[in-house]
Amino acid sequence: MAGAGLYEVGSGKPYSTISAALAQLWIDQSSAAFAATQEIRVYEGTYNEYVNPNPGLAPTATYRLLLQAAPGTLPVVDEQLSISSNAIELGQYPVRGPHFTTIRGFKVTNCLYNGIAIDADDLLIYDNIASDCNHGIMLDVGNRVKVYSNYCFDCTSQGWQGGDDFETAGIFIRGTDSTVYDNLTRACECGLDLENCSKARIYNNTSYLDASNGIRIYTANNTCKNNVVWSNVGTCLRVETAGQTGFTSDYNDLYPTGTANVGYWTSARATLGDWTTASGQDTHSISSDPKFNYAGGVNDYDYKIQSNSPCLKVGLNLSSEFLLDYWGVTRDSSAPWDMGFYEFVGSGFFSFF
Repeated sequence: MAGAGLYEVGSGKPYSTISAALAQLWIDQSSAAFAATQEIRVYEGTYNEYVNPNPGLAPTATYRLLLQAAPGTLPVVDEQLSISSNAIELGQYPVRGPHFTTIRGFKVTNCLYNGIAIDADDLLIYDNIASDCNHGIMLDVGNRVKVYSNYCFDCTSQGWQGGDDFETAGIFIRGTDSTVYDNLTRACECGLDLENCSKARIYNNTSYLDASNGIRIYTANNTCKNNVVWSNVGTCLRVETAGQTGFTSDYNDLYPTGTANVGYWTSARATLGDWTTASGQDTHSISSDPKFNYAGGVNDYDYKIQSNSPCLKVGLNLSSEFLLDYWGVTRDSSAPWDMGFYEFVGSGFFSFF
């Protein structure tokens, strides 16, 4: 198997567990820098295991480690609420890595800790579903990471708490210079939580009825643009005092219902006007019902916007950062974009997953 490059996992494949394939990869590669891309290709099935590549593996910018679903499949990593681990984990402080890894196409669920937990750099984390975890996706420390086109829901406390200002989240970010875009969070304690991170770019995400905050910013020098946040308790966009320095936010739809506020800046700001006056941010943003296909639904396609949405063609063009939406639709390279994770192309209820 030395240098094979492809390790297939599933019924009738060389490996019956992801862990077995990763163990063989370590035997084959050890700590030597990769001379070819190495892929762990996982087929349909439910895998009740703790997936933890050896942190000594040494992918490179040219030759990455690909931990991904086989085309057309959605393998499930079910951690069964084990007290011992996350579902998929790269590194754990103080040991980091492997860097230059891609995690794509999994459903992770029933995690007492986190669905996908990261302590590594230069990662791509996309096309995953996370449910019933503390954090769906957690970058404990992740620099230059792209987190995109993931669906995280029902991520609330599963019995484990930690940290001075701990709040479980669909996506939790620490680190520097990461981009988080085209994600959908629903019914999590917090949709996106940025803590001890800087230069994060939070673009075109959609958050629906996350219990405390849609987006929470705890530290300085971060950016939020083109997001759709619908909250009915707490706040749509909460910026703590430490997060106000260097914070930039605009072209968002911040839509509070129930007892929710548009934002928090030193204190709660009930309306978009209150928020803009206090923060100086979101001068091009709106606060309107985004007109989802089916607000309150459980499927990702329920949160596509309709043809009468106020979010159509009022977002900022961010084509210098990325072009595709959550569904793989190519956005315009020059015209204004839609807000949120979906670029409207017509009716339909097809789900990527």
